[in-house]
Amino acid sequence: MSQLEYRLTERHAEANARNGYTAKRHYTALTHRLGKTLAFLLPVLSRISPKIAGVQALVIVPSRELALQIDNVLRKIAAGIKIVCCYGGHSVREESKSLAVAPALIVGTPGRIADHIRRGRIVLETLDTLVLDEFDKCLALGFQDEMQEIIAPLEKRKEKDSHLGDRQ
Repeated sequence: MSQLEYRLTERHAEANARNGYTAKRHYTALTHRLGKTLAFLLPVLSRISPKIAGVQALVIVPSRELALQIDNVLRKIAAGIKIVCCYGGHSVREESKSLAVAPALIVGTPGRIADHIRRGRIVLETLDTLVLDEFDKCLALGFQDEMQEIIAPLEKRKEKDSHLGDRQ
């Protein structure tokens, strides 16, 4: 069993059984989500360069629970990479301190990420990878405007970069 896999103690198993959950069902659901998380995180991590100062990867998720889950996995497998997790209900002051020196990777919810971008705390000039995890849920939760606010400048930058490439 790897260190990333969740280990149920007897107490957890008993409590879950009382609530109608079986350890196997819980474990299967958790490892399924973990497998999907690792499926997109490993390629993202392989693209991060220690030579580049600035945000290189941004993972946008619909909920604080998912942001925290992904952050937890990243902290176990991404030693030496600065990661900041941004989500509603978390101290803006703490996040601002963490963002003072740009992390290589940010995980967060659309509302909080858009807020940090508006305030100039997150700058995406060096962004190489954007992951929209559970994008449909972000839209269903009403984050259309925030998603547009985050993505639109990236599209403009991509267009600008492609036009510069035409001149060379």
